[in-house]
Amino acid sequence: MDRIFPPSKVSPRQIQQKIAKARNYSEEFDQAGKMEKRQIIWTVTDWRLYTQAAVYIPTAALLSSISVFLPTIIMGTLIFLSQTFC
Repeated sequence: MDRIFPPSKVSPRQIQQKIAKARNYSEEFDQAGKMEKRQIIWTVTDWRLYTQAAVYIPTAALLSSISVFLPTIIMGTLIFLSQTFC
């Protein structure tokens, strides 16, 4: 059988070493160092944090209250329609 690709000059051992180095680098990258005081101050003073909270909290409250008030709204609408058209 003829090979489709030319033989590689890189040995399997070299490939394994490259893979090991890449894994080691990614594991080191995932580990966070100690938190510094300046990082905490930067997070607390970041305007994007408060903007997200200002959008998220009312939206979450609105969506969570729908399941509580929807039966009342539907019942009130049905009573209103029955009194209007009867």
